Amino acid sequence: MSDRRRGLRWTYVALAALMLLAACAPAQPAGTVSQELTTVSFVGYAPGSSTQLRANALAEAVRLAHPDWNVSSMASGGEARLIASRIAREADFFYTQSTRVLELEVQQPLHPDIDFAEATAYRLIMPSARLYVYFFAQDDAPVAAPRDIIDSRYPYQAGVGSGVSRLLLSRVFEHYGSSLEDAEAWGAIHETIVIASAEGAEALQSGRIDIGFTWTSVPNAQFAALELDVKLLPIDDPGLVGMFEELGCVPADIPEGSYSFVTADVPTVAAPQYLAVRADMPDDIVYQVVKAVYDRSDILFAAHAESRLQFSAEGIRAALVTAQRNGESFHPGALEFYRDMGWVD
Repeated sequence: MSDRRRGLRWTYVALAALMLLAACAPAQPAGTVSQELTTVSFVGYAPGSSTQLRANALAEAVRLAHPDWNVSSMASGGEARLIASRIAREADFFYTQSTRVLELEVQQPLHPDIDFAEATAYRLIMPSARLYVYFFAQDDAPVAAPRDIIDSRYPYQAGVGSGVSRLLLSRVFEHYGSSLEDAEAWGAIHETIVIASAEGAEALQSGRIDIGFTWTSVPNAQFAALELDVKLLPIDDPGLVGMFEELGCVPADIPEGSYSFVTADVPTVAAPQYLAVRADMPDDIVYQVVKAVYDRSDILFAAHAESRLQFSAEGIRAALVTAQRNGESFHPGALEFYRDMGWVD
């Protein structure tokens, strides 16, 4: 037999063996992912922030469950950078910074060259926290409620972030028949400061600003360490609360004792914050991520105690109701896990 024929014969034998092995290989169990390299990223917000601690905890839980995966955790460094990472498809799992309706309203004008809704489409994975509206005023400011600022044409000096915070403050003024531009005409000043930051807390502490507006979690570490001579203006006007509800918020309280300056429950509104994933993430990967977090939930709860209440049967069911009301949806892979757990139908 020629060498050429002998070589062909062994090639056929090898191919037949490979086909036999493929035919006899066990079927992949449901809820598992292929053994090909799987790469997932968890993106928080700022280094040391609550969202970054949570992102790190999630990444560690997934690494322990899937040591063969390439798992990364990083801080975006701010809202604009997080948005840029999502548009570039570099952020797989991340925490929402506002309701979707607010995000679209703020961000689409900033990205006129793209379909922002399509480029940043996401699905929800699990509830994580609430973002509460804080409406600060110095103790000696002659206002007791948001409406007083407009009615008295108070020439305040305010600190407010750009983006969602400024939009929300603008909506408060519009609800009472005014605007931020009107306020500037009667002598008010708006300084761009993220109040839930070291700079913002210092501006309140020093009295450089007498009005501050932001939304963040309760408690917030920047406020907890300070002895501030400030008050929180209540958001309890039914009409104003209704306006916030149209933006995806719900009534809430900042509880007594949350900070030294909160001596009684303060009514306000809050938006749910979720762990989200880009919409095209495969179902089996999302399923395995949620399962890994559940199996090592002690890591997440150590980093963020509030997640213990949110990542539960009751928390998931409540989040589904809120999401449906706000026109948002959970990822099918996450829903499959919750059904397997018996948490949802």
